[in-house]
Amino acid sequence: MFYFYSEGKKLRLPIKQIIYAEILNHDLYITTNGWGTVHSRMTLAAFLEKMPDNFIRIHHSYVINTDYLMGVGYRECTVAGNVVLPVARGMQKTVEKYFM
Repeated sequence: MFYFYSEGKKLRLPIKQIIYAEILNHDLYITTNGWGTVHSRMTLAAFLEKMPDNFIRIHHSYVINTDYLMGVGYRECTVAGNVVLPVARGMQKTVEKYFM
C-alpha cells in the first residue's frame, strides 16, 4: 500500500494499481488503474523512494510502473490506457530493457 495526503486527507492506494506518476507545477498526479487520477503535494523523488524496483523514472517529470509498459518508441513509451509519455534520451535503453 502507498499512503499519502491528498487535499487534507490521508489516503491509501494499492501500489499495483499505479500506472504512472507525473509532476506538474510542483504537484504530483498519480494515474491509476481503476481509481482515476489522484493529486498530492509530494515530489517525484519522494514518490519514487516509496515505490518498488519496477517503478522507474523515464523523464524529469514522469515515473512509470513497468508492469503497465505496453510499447516503446523513439524517445517515448506507451503505458496502459494507450497513454504516450516522453522518455528522456538517457533513459531510452533502460526503458527498452524493462520492455524486453
